[in-house]
Parts: sequence; structure tokens; C-alpha cells
Amino acid sequence: MNLSVIIPAYNAAASLAGCLDSVTGHGAEVIVVDDGSEDGTADVVSGYPGIVLVRQENRGVSAARNAGMAVASGDYLVFADDDDSVFPQALDRLRAALGSLDADIVGTRSMCGQEERYPWLGRFREGEYLTRTEIARSGYVRGSVCGCAFRRSYLEENGLRFDERLSNGEDTVFF
Repeated sequence: MNLSVIIPAYNAAASLAGCLDSVTGHGAEVIVVDDGSEDGTADVVSGYPGIVLVRQENRGVSAARNAGMAVASGDYLVFADDDDSVFPQALDRLRAALGSLDADIVGTRSMCGQEERYPWLGRFREGEYLTRTEIARSGYVRGSVCGCAFRRSYLEENGLRFDERLSNGEDTVFF
């Protein structure tokens, strides 16, 4: 199961290394989209061999995510923000779960940050898999694509992309 981790980055020189440290070394394709940064964001990426760097004029987070999706080659796409730190083993555990599921979209409780940060956390148990109907009935509404995996072929077949007119709430609209 091949994963592509897409990281949109804008003036992220101060925070990007922590994110890259947390996602490299797990056998995933890592793509950083430098969205017109005016600091040393691209220089930070150059210190990590094998990372795909896409540079574009500043067009916003949605356009950056779409640019990453356009070059991704993994079976599943995973998104992280430039200031996220992915929990150790999160990508490995996600890959293992994806290998046993036939799912187009897999959401996790949380795989980024310093701690679990969602108030609905207690609704889901470790290792529990729910169908979309069970998730909808639970009242779960996800507002972030970070911590989820999307089957690339599903997104392509359905023409699903981020709305580039949005720079806030684009995750919720994408869902």
C-alpha cells in the first residue's frame, strides 16, 4: 500500500523541518508544495533527499493541495499541514489498516499534533472501524483532511479537488 503525504507550505521555514522529520523514513512519498514562500521553505526541503518539491506562485492552501494531488503517485493520499508533527508509527499503522480495508476514505482519530485534539475523541475506540453510515449516525463531522487517507483513484474518478476560491474551511467543503 503506497502512501503519498502532501504538505502545502507557505513561509514555513521555521516549522517545516519538524513536519518532515515526522513523515520521512516510513516509505511514503512525501510531496511539499511551496506556495510562493518568501522565506527559506524550499531550502529546508532541499535538506531532505527524496522529497518531491513543487513550487508555485502563492495561490493558497487549496491550490497547493491540488498541485500535490496532481503529482502524487501513491495509492492513498494523506495530508499534513506544514506545522504538523505526525505521531510516530501513525503512517505505518495507517498503511496496515488500509491493507485490510477496501475503503475509499479512511479517517483516523488524530495522527498529527502534540496531543489528541478533538472533542468527539471518546466516541471511537482504538482499532475500531466504522462504516460511513455508522459515522454519520454518531454525529461525527470532520473539519480537517489531516489525519485521513483518500484513495487516489477514487478522487480522480470523481473529479474531487479542493475549491481554490476557499482559504478557510476548504477541508470541510472537500469532505
